[in-house]
Amino acid sequence: MVMIEKIPFGQVSEEHVRIGPLIDIMPLLERFNIAAEPLFEEAGIAMDLLADANNTLPFSSLGRLLERCAEMTGCPHFGLLAGQEYHLQTLGMLGDLLPHCADVETALACLQDFFHLHDRGAVPTLAVGGNVAVLGYNVLVPDLPGFRQIQDATMAIALNMMRSLCGPDWKPRLLRLALRKPVDLKPYRALFGCDIELDAECPEMVFPRKDLRQAIPGASNARFCLLKEELESLRKKSALGFAARVRRVILVFLVLQRCSQEAVAGHFALHRRTLNRMLAAEGKTYRGLTDDARRMLTLRMLRHTDLSLGEIAAALGYADASVFNRACRRWLGMPPSDWRKERAQGAAIF
Repeated sequence: MVMIEKIPFGQVSEEHVRIGPLIDIMPLLERFNIAAEPLFEEAGIAMDLLADANNTLPFSSLGRLLERCAEMTGCPHFGLLAGQEYHLQTLGMLGDLLPHCADVETALACLQDFFHLHDRGAVPTLAVGGNVAVLGYNVLVPDLPGFRQIQDATMAIALNMMRSLCGPDWKPRLLRLALRKPVDLKPYRALFGCDIELDAECPEMVFPRKDLRQAIPGASNARFCLLKEELESLRKKSALGFAARVRRVILVFLVLQRCSQEAVAGHFALHRRTLNRMLAAEGKTYRGLTDDARRMLTLRMLRHTDLSLGEIAAALGYADASVFNRACRRWLGMPPSDWRKERAQGAAIF
């Protein structure tokens, strides 16, 4: 059972998330005539956690709960429905800050900078190229239970967030999901109003780059400065260790397909030798962190997509498929194709 942990905003342990977004799940379960308490108990979550939105729980417990909700309601897209109930305030002080940013680009930059104060089980990404921008969400927990439900909820939350910043009629050009067929796409099309691609490396929304320049109506610079100063103070008090920060950057760079030790060191304005020394001081290595990130992304793509082994290897920067296969055998204890057959059962549904 996840124990009650009364903490202030921002004090989130590694691979934990604030329980705030779960509070709105109760009325949704009521609409399905499902009692919430047994489901929380099965997932090992104390109901008393819901008394304070700043309480935290392991990301894996959240996944198990949403997965069980989908099973009990018979609704494969339960996470999508749950995400629609969320609003910016479920992000706590971070959600208070975003509407007071000068424009959407500033808001998404703040989301990236301070997201770990709300959620240390994943990292948001923003990539810009040509005339498009891509907002993604990358889970840090390997082989996460309930991944589909968390993915669906997160994309619905991201849609609500963008509509709060850009207006209620905003919609992306394209939604990409890390799901294999068959999937009933009607609920997704009804909510997002755009084309949908499956077998994505990670969940993400693609939208016009010009939307980043859109000013946010009603933003108060004074309020922005006060909230950002407070968040900066909280970030210093709950700072991620250096290795944890590098791990998050490696994951982002792998997804963006520009990961190298030089690029990661450059992100921190360090020489690669300095990066290695700082990681060694925490008992970590760049190679080990990169291997862990590749393993996590490989497990997700093997289990939840129909991408070929060659496509997965290329996406993760392996120039040689044989090197990728050897890495998979080391991680999994079997050929990746065999692991996929064992683990893929039921993944497309829940």
